[in-house]
Amino acid sequence: MNTAAEPQNGIRIDTRGPLGMLIMSRPATLNALTIDMVQALSTGLRRLESDNAIKLIIICSDSERAFCAGGDMKRIRQHALNGEHDAIRHYFTHEYALNLAIAKCRKPYLALIDGVAMGGGLGVSVHGQYRVVTERALMAMPESRIGFFPDVGASWFLPRLPLRCGYWLGLTSASVSGFEAVEVGLATHHVASGSLDALLSALEATLQDESCHSCDEACRIVERVLADVSGVSGHGESRPSEDVEAFRQVIARRAHWFCDDDLASIRARLQADTDQSEDATLMLSLLDTASPYSLDTTLTLFRQASGLELEDCLQLELQTAQEACRHPDLVEGVRAVLVDKDKKPRWAN
Repeated sequence: MNTAAEPQNGIRIDTRGPLGMLIMSRPATLNALTIDMVQALSTGLRRLESDNAIKLIIICSDSERAFCAGGDMKRIRQHALNGEHDAIRHYFTHEYALNLAIAKCRKPYLALIDGVAMGGGLGVSVHGQYRVVTERALMAMPESRIGFFPDVGASWFLPRLPLRCGYWLGLTSASVSGFEAVEVGLATHHVASGSLDALLSALEATLQDESCHSCDEACRIVERVLADVSGVSGHGESRPSEDVEAFRQVIARRAHWFCDDDLASIRARLQADTDQSEDATLMLSLLDTASPYSLDTTLTLFRQASGLELEDCLQLELQTAQEACRHPDLVEGVRAVLVDKDKKPRWAN
C-alpha cells in the first residue's frame, strides 16, 4: 500500500510499494539544505530503513531544475557574520551525520539526479550505492568559488575518483554533465529523463514480485533493472560514443595537469600547455579566480584525509568547516556568488 505525506520542512516521505521515497521539495531555493531539511531527511532515512516492507530507498526532487543545489550557505554566512558559531557547528554536525548514515544504510540507496546537484547535494547522493543521472544533470563541488572547501565527505570520495578527477573537480569547481558524471565516478548510471517513470515502475514491480530477503538480493534486482533501463554501459543510448571518447581524452589531459599534490606544480603544468590547449587555459583561469584559502585548505585536507575512513574524514571536515567559517573568504565568497551575485569576490589573500 502506498502512502504519501505533505512536505515537512521541505521534505516529503512517500512509500511506493517496496520503494521508500525521500523527496526534496523546496523548488524556490533549488532544495538548498536547511538544518530542518537535514534533520527531516535523517528522520525519514531511519524510518524507511527500519520498515521491513521497504526494499529500496530512493532520494529525489520534485523540482524540474534541481536535485539539490547544496547546503544553505547564505544562512551559514549570516551565522558567521553574527558570530553564531554554535549554530554553524550544529548545522555541519547534523549534515555530516546524515552523510555517514547514508553510507552505512543497511538497505540499497539510490539517488535520482535530474537537474543540478552541487555541494551538499552530492553529500546526500554519492555515499549511496546507486547514483542515476539524466541528460539534465549537472554535478559539481563549487566550494572554491565561495571561500569554503569540498566537504560532505568529499575529502574521502574526491581523492578516490579515478585518474585524479577529484582533484580538478575539488580545486576548480568545474561541473560535469550527466554522462560525464558517470565517467568521473560520481554517478553509476545514465538514464534519459523521459525514462525515469519507467525506471521507478520497473523497480517497484520487480522488487514487489521477486523474493527479496536481504540487502544483497535487493541490490542484485536493482542492478538488473538499472542495466535494462540504462544500457549495460551505463550511458544509455542517447549519448554518442564520440562524445564519451572526447571526454575521456579531457580526463586524461587533466590527469596529467593535476597529478601533483601542490598548487605550484599544478599551475606550472597548466601554464606549460596554455598555448596548445583551451582546456588548460580554462583550468588555470578557474584556479586563478578561486579563493586562495579554499585551494590551500582543499589540498591540505586531501593530504590529511589520505588513508582515513569516511567517518574520520567527516570529523576532520567538521573541524575544518568551523575554521573556514571564521575566515573572511567565506563571508565574501557567499556574498559575491549567492547574495549580491556580482561574482566579483575580493579574497583576503
